[in-house]
Amino acid sequence: MLSILKIKAHDVNDDFNVVQDCCEQATRKIKNRNRRTRPRQPWMTSALISSTRQKSEAYKNIGNTRRTKRYKRTLNSYLPKLDRNARKVQTRYFGGLLGEFGDDPKKH
Repeated sequence: MLSILKIKAHDVNDDFNVVQDCCEQATRKIKNRNRRTRPRQPWMTSALISSTRQKSEAYKNIGNTRRTKRYKRTLNSYLPKLDRNARKVQTRYFGGLLGEFGDDPKKH
């Protein structure tokens, strides 16, 4: 193993750098995704994630401001559109899964 790493016996700092480089090459970097951008369901798209974030901001604004009537009107017009789009995406996702796996019940 020492011959593979090309470790020299006379310089400890160089040896440490060689071992550290090998460790960095052996491990893969994992990208941390923010919980706000990570879909909770496999069928959720980035557009639905941003829409649900806007919905939650509207709910927060209703409780925090005096202009609740305006926010409630906006929210009441926005919610049916969001629900409809979420239903479409979910139906399309599961329909694709059913079409992909066909008659194999174990894969559903």
